[in-house]
Amino acid sequence: MNMRWLIGGELPPTQTPSGMRVYRFTGGIRIGDSYWLAANASVPLAYLSITSGDLCFQYPLTYRDVILPRGAIERISCKRHLMGFGIRVIHHAAEVMPFIIFWTFYPEEIMAVLRQMAYPVADNKTI
Repeated sequence: MNMRWLIGGELPPTQTPSGMRVYRFTGGIRIGDSYWLAANASVPLAYLSITSGDLCFQYPLTYRDVILPRGAIERISCKRHLMGFGIRVIHHAAEVMPFIIFWTFYPEEIMAVLRQMAYPVADNKTI
């Protein structure tokens, strides 16, 4: 049994009732007004779900999902940090906190799915 998802890997892809493919990743999240004014949930306490229409973040610090529609996403990039990698999402959704980083040990997999689904991924060489 593959247990890699426990440390930030991909969960098996699923489909919605309408047939849309959903990719889910386990990781951590930092979300708030800025890096310093943000809540943090460590790996493996957060989930990132990727569909062709939006990104959905789930984490235990709130009882609601944070959903970013594709049209609100300006840029997605990979950032190296002291303890690993983060997927940084720059967006202009007024109802969502402006600072979002999804922590992962497998950034290449997430970035590959985002590119495959034609999200605005920055071509940085951080990884």
